[in-house]
Amino acid sequence: MMNYSELFDLTDRVILQLGFTGPIGRQFSSILAESGCRLILGDINEKDGIPLVENLKKINKRTEYIKIDVTQEKDVQAIMSQIEKKYDGPTVLVNTFSRRSSDFNKKFEESDYGSWKTVLETNISAMYLVCRAASRFMQKKREGSIINVASFLGVVAPDQRVYGKSGLNSPAAYTASKHGVIGLTKYLASYLGQYHIRVNSISPGGVDSGGLDEEFVKNYSYRVPLGRMANGDDLKGPLIFLASKSSQYVTGHNLIVDGGFSIW
Repeated sequence: MMNYSELFDLTDRVILQLGFTGPIGRQFSSILAESGCRLILGDINEKDGIPLVENLKKINKRTEYIKIDVTQEKDVQAIMSQIEKKYDGPTVLVNTFSRRSSDFNKKFEESDYGSWKTVLETNISAMYLVCRAASRFMQKKREGSIINVASFLGVVAPDQRVYGKSGLNSPAAYTASKHGVIGLTKYLASYLGQYHIRVNSISPGGVDSGGLDEEFVKNYSYRVPLGRMANGDDLKGPLIFLASKSSQYVTGHNLIVDGGFSIW
Protein backbone atom coordinates (compact mmCIF):
# COMPACT_ATOMS: atom_id res chain seq x y z
CA MET A 1 0.00 0.00 0.00
CA MET A 2 1.34 3.42 -0.97
CA ASN A 3 1.73 6.04 1.76
CA TYR A 4 1.18 9.79 1.49
CA SER A 5 4.83 10.73 0.87
CA GLU A 6 5.14 8.22 -1.98
CA LEU A 7 2.11 9.64 -3.80
CA PHE A 8 3.85 12.89 -4.72
CA ASP A 9 7.50 11.78 -4.63
CA LEU A 10 9.38 12.67 -7.83
CA THR A 11 12.96 12.25 -6.59
CA ASP A 12 13.53 9.13 -8.67
CA ARG A 13 12.05 10.64 -11.83
CA VAL A 14 13.98 11.88 -14.87
CA ILE A 15 11.81 14.76 -16.05
CA LEU A 16 12.24 16.49 -19.39
CA GLN A 17 10.40 19.80 -19.70
CA LEU A 18 10.41 21.39 -23.12
CA GLY A 19 9.62 25.09 -23.27
CA PHE A 20 10.30 26.67 -19.89
CA THR A 21 11.08 30.35 -20.50
CA GLY A 22 7.47 31.53 -20.77
CA PRO A 23 5.25 32.46 -17.77
CA ILE A 24 3.74 28.99 -17.29
CA GLY A 25 6.96 27.21 -18.19
CA ARG A 26 8.86 29.13 -15.51
CA GLN A 27 6.37 28.17 -12.83
CA PHE A 28 6.49 24.53 -13.86
CA SER A 29 10.29 24.38 -13.89
CA SER A 30 10.40 26.01 -10.47
CA ILE A 31 8.12 23.48 -8.79
CA LEU A 32 9.79 20.57 -10.57
CA ALA A 33 13.20 21.73 -9.35
CA GLU A 34 11.83 21.85 -5.81
CA SER A 35 10.61 18.25 -6.17
CA GLY A 36 14.19 16.97 -6.25
CA CYS A 37 13.86 15.13 -9.57
CA ARG A 38 16.52 14.90 -12.25
CA LEU A 39 15.36 17.88 -14.29
CA ILE A 40 16.32 18.51 -17.91
CA LEU A 41 15.03 21.79 -19.28
CA GLY A 42 14.94 22.32 -23.02
CA ASP A 43 14.25 25.53 -24.91
CA ILE A 44 15.49 27.29 -28.03
CA ASN A 45 15.81 30.54 -26.05
CA GLU A 46 19.35 30.40 -24.62
CA LYS A 47 19.35 34.05 -23.56
CA ASP A 48 16.66 33.49 -20.94
CA GLY A 49 17.04 29.75 -20.51
CA ILE A 50 20.63 29.54 -19.28
CA PRO A 51 20.25 32.15 -16.47
CA LEU A 52 16.99 30.52 -15.36
CA VAL A 53 18.66 27.13 -15.09
CA GLU A 54 21.60 28.58 -13.15
CA ASN A 55 19.14 29.95 -10.59
CA LEU A 56 17.26 26.65 -10.40
CA LYS A 57 20.52 24.80 -9.75
CA LYS A 58 20.64 26.62 -6.42
CA ILE A 59 17.47 24.73 -5.54
CA ASN A 60 18.28 21.46 -7.28
CA LYS A 61 21.80 20.66 -8.46
CA ARG A 62 20.40 17.95 -10.71
CA THR A 63 19.03 20.54 -13.14
CA GLU A 64 20.49 21.14 -16.58
CA TYR A 65 19.79 23.05 -19.78
CA ILE A 66 19.69 21.78 -23.34
CA LYS A 67 19.08 23.86 -26.43
CA ILE A 68 16.45 22.34 -28.68
CA ASP A 69 14.26 23.37 -31.58
CA VAL A 70 11.17 21.21 -31.14
CA THR A 71 10.09 21.79 -34.74
CA GLN A 72 13.19 19.99 -36.08
CA GLU A 73 12.85 16.20 -36.19
CA LYS A 74 16.60 15.50 -36.14
CA ASP A 75 17.06 17.83 -33.16
CA VAL A 76 14.31 16.10 -31.20
CA GLN A 77 15.64 12.62 -31.95
CA ALA A 78 19.19 13.57 -31.01
CA ILE A 79 18.17 15.05 -27.67
CA MET A 80 16.03 12.04 -26.75
CA SER A 81 18.86 9.65 -27.61
CA GLN A 82 21.26 11.71 -25.52
CA ILE A 83 18.95 11.61 -22.50
CA GLU A 84 18.40 7.88 -22.85
CA LYS A 85 22.13 7.14 -22.96
CA LYS A 86 22.91 9.47 -20.08
CA TYR A 87 19.98 8.88 -17.73
CA ASP A 88 18.02 5.92 -19.12
CA GLY A 89 15.12 8.34 -19.47
CA PRO A 90 13.06 10.44 -19.62
CA THR A 91 10.50 9.04 -17.18
CA VAL A 92 8.25 12.10 -17.44
CA LEU A 93 7.86 14.44 -20.40
CA VAL A 94 6.28 17.87 -19.87
CA ASN A 95 5.50 19.83 -23.04
CA THR A 96 5.07 23.48 -22.13
CA PHE A 97 6.14 25.00 -25.43
CA SER A 98 3.74 27.13 -27.46
CA ARG A 99 4.12 29.60 -30.31
CA ARG A 100 2.53 33.05 -30.21
CA SER A 101 1.54 34.22 -33.68
CA SER A 102 2.93 37.44 -35.13
CA ASP A 103 -0.63 38.57 -35.85
CA PHE A 104 -1.99 37.52 -32.44
CA ASN A 105 -4.28 40.52 -31.93
CA LYS A 106 -5.49 40.93 -35.50
CA LYS A 107 -9.08 40.25 -36.48
CA PHE A 108 -9.69 36.87 -38.11
CA GLU A 109 -10.32 38.35 -41.55
CA GLU A 110 -7.01 40.23 -41.32
CA SER A 111 -4.97 37.27 -40.06
CA ASP A 112 -1.97 35.92 -41.95
CA TYR A 113 -1.80 32.39 -43.39
CA GLY A 114 1.95 32.23 -42.84
CA SER A 115 1.42 32.92 -39.16
CA TRP A 116 -1.27 30.22 -39.03
CA LYS A 117 1.19 27.64 -40.41
CA THR A 118 3.95 28.71 -38.01
CA VAL A 119 1.70 28.38 -34.95
CA LEU A 120 0.41 24.94 -35.95
CA GLU A 121 3.94 23.77 -36.75
CA THR A 122 5.00 24.44 -33.16
CA ASN A 123 1.83 23.91 -31.15
CA ILE A 124 0.70 20.65 -32.70
CA SER A 125 3.24 19.27 -35.22
CA ALA A 126 6.17 19.68 -32.83
CA MET A 127 4.06 18.16 -30.05
CA TYR A 128 3.62 15.11 -32.26
CA LEU A 129 7.37 14.90 -32.94
CA VAL A 130 8.34 15.15 -29.29
CA CYS A 131 5.73 12.71 -28.02
CA ARG A 132 6.64 10.19 -30.71
CA ALA A 133 10.35 10.34 -29.87
CA ALA A 134 9.82 10.10 -26.09
CA SER A 135 7.31 7.26 -26.38
CA ARG A 136 9.84 5.10 -28.20
CA PHE A 137 12.09 5.12 -25.15
CA MET A 138 9.26 4.86 -22.64
CA GLN A 139 7.93 1.77 -24.43
CA LYS A 140 11.21 -0.02 -23.77
CA LYS A 141 10.83 0.57 -20.03
CA ARG A 142 7.07 0.05 -20.15
CA GLU A 143 6.39 3.11 -18.03
CA GLY A 144 6.16 6.87 -18.34
CA SER A 145 4.01 9.96 -18.06
CA ILE A 146 3.52 12.54 -20.79
CA ILE A 147 1.90 15.87 -19.92
CA ASN A 148 0.92 18.26 -22.71
CA VAL A 149 -0.06 21.84 -21.97
CA ALA A 150 -3.16 22.78 -23.95
CA SER A 151 -5.58 25.57 -23.02
CA PHE A 152 -9.17 26.16 -21.93
CA LEU A 153 -9.47 27.55 -25.47
CA GLY A 154 -8.92 24.00 -26.62
CA VAL A 155 -12.28 23.23 -25.00
CA VAL A 156 -14.33 26.36 -25.66
CA ALA A 157 -14.07 29.20 -28.16
CA PRO A 158 -12.87 32.60 -26.91
CA ASP A 159 -15.65 34.84 -25.64
CA GLN A 160 -15.21 37.92 -27.82
CA ARG A 161 -17.05 40.06 -25.26
CA VAL A 162 -14.20 39.92 -22.73
CA TYR A 163 -11.80 41.80 -25.00
CA GLY A 164 -13.88 44.98 -25.08
CA LYS A 165 -11.88 47.89 -26.43
CA SER A 166 -8.57 46.50 -25.22
CA GLY A 167 -7.36 45.65 -28.72
CA LEU A 168 -6.57 42.14 -27.51
CA ASN A 169 -7.69 38.99 -29.26
CA SER A 170 -7.10 35.24 -29.36
CA PRO A 171 -6.42 34.03 -32.89
CA ALA A 172 -8.00 31.07 -34.65
CA ALA A 173 -4.62 29.33 -34.95
CA TYR A 174 -4.20 29.24 -31.18
CA THR A 175 -7.66 27.80 -30.50
CA ALA A 176 -7.38 25.26 -33.33
CA SER A 177 -3.92 24.12 -32.24
CA LYS A 178 -4.96 23.68 -28.61
CA HIS A 179 -7.98 21.59 -29.65
CA GLY A 180 -5.43 19.53 -31.57
CA VAL A 181 -3.22 19.06 -28.50
CA ILE A 182 -6.16 17.64 -26.55
CA GLY A 183 -7.07 15.32 -29.43
CA LEU A 184 -3.47 14.13 -29.76
CA THR A 185 -3.32 13.53 -26.00
CA LYS A 186 -6.39 11.30 -26.09
CA TYR A 187 -5.10 9.37 -29.07
CA LEU A 188 -1.73 8.76 -27.43
CA ALA A 189 -3.37 7.68 -24.17
CA SER A 190 -5.38 5.05 -26.01
CA TYR A 191 -2.38 3.85 -28.01
CA LEU A 192 0.32 3.92 -25.33
CA GLY A 193 -1.74 2.51 -22.46
CA GLN A 194 -0.66 -1.01 -23.44
CA TYR A 195 2.89 0.03 -22.52
CA HIS A 196 1.79 1.48 -19.15
CA ILE A 197 2.47 5.01 -20.43
CA ARG A 198 0.03 7.65 -19.23
CA VAL A 199 -0.73 10.70 -21.38
CA ASN A 200 -2.69 13.67 -20.07
CA SER A 201 -3.07 17.37 -20.76
CA ILE A 202 -3.47 20.48 -18.63
CA SER A 203 -5.67 23.27 -19.95
CA PRO A 204 -4.97 26.52 -18.09
CA GLY A 205 -7.39 29.43 -18.14
CA GLY A 206 -6.17 32.96 -18.74
CA VAL A 207 -3.07 33.72 -16.68
CA ASP A 208 -2.40 37.22 -15.39
CA SER A 209 1.38 37.54 -15.60
CA GLY A 210 1.23 41.33 -15.24
CA GLY A 211 0.83 44.23 -17.64
CA LEU A 212 -2.57 43.22 -19.03
CA ASP A 213 -5.22 45.73 -20.02
CA GLU A 214 -7.35 46.57 -16.96
CA GLU A 215 -10.64 46.40 -18.85
CA PHE A 216 -9.77 42.96 -20.20
CA VAL A 217 -8.82 41.64 -16.74
CA LYS A 218 -12.08 43.00 -15.31
CA ASN A 219 -14.22 41.54 -18.11
CA TYR A 220 -12.43 38.21 -18.00
CA SER A 221 -12.62 37.91 -14.21
CA TYR A 222 -16.36 38.62 -14.33
CA ARG A 223 -16.76 35.51 -16.51
CA VAL A 224 -14.94 33.29 -14.00
CA PRO A 225 -16.90 31.74 -11.09
CA LEU A 226 -13.86 32.19 -8.83
CA GLY A 227 -13.73 35.86 -9.84
CA ARG A 228 -10.13 36.18 -11.03
CA MET A 229 -7.57 35.18 -13.62
CA ALA A 230 -5.10 32.40 -12.88
CA ASN A 231 -1.66 32.92 -11.43
CA GLY A 232 1.39 30.69 -11.75
CA ASP A 233 0.84 28.93 -8.44
CA ASP A 234 -2.59 27.73 -9.56
CA LEU A 235 -1.00 25.37 -12.08
CA LYS A 236 1.75 23.80 -9.96
CA GLY A 237 -0.48 21.33 -8.10
CA PRO A 238 -2.11 19.92 -11.24
CA LEU A 239 1.34 19.38 -12.77
CA ILE A 240 2.69 17.47 -9.75
CA PHE A 241 -0.50 15.41 -9.64
CA LEU A 242 -0.16 14.27 -13.26
CA ALA A 243 3.61 13.71 -13.04
CA SER A 244 3.51 11.63 -9.86
CA LYS A 245 2.09 8.31 -8.68
CA SER A 246 -0.92 10.12 -7.25
CA SER A 247 -2.43 9.96 -10.75
CA GLN A 248 -1.24 6.45 -11.60
CA TYR A 249 -4.70 5.43 -12.88
CA VAL A 250 -5.36 8.66 -14.79
CA THR A 251 -4.76 8.78 -18.53
CA GLY A 252 -6.38 10.48 -21.51
CA HIS A 253 -7.63 13.22 -19.22
CA ASN A 254 -7.66 16.94 -19.97
CA LEU A 255 -7.38 18.69 -16.60
CA ILE A 256 -9.00 22.09 -16.96
CA VAL A 257 -7.61 24.70 -14.56
CA ASP A 258 -9.63 27.78 -15.42
CA GLY A 259 -11.47 28.80 -12.26
CA GLY A 260 -14.67 27.53 -13.83
CA PHE A 261 -14.61 29.75 -16.95
CA SER A 262 -15.59 26.89 -19.26
CA ILE A 263 -18.59 25.62 -17.25
CA TRP A 264 -20.94 28.27 -18.65
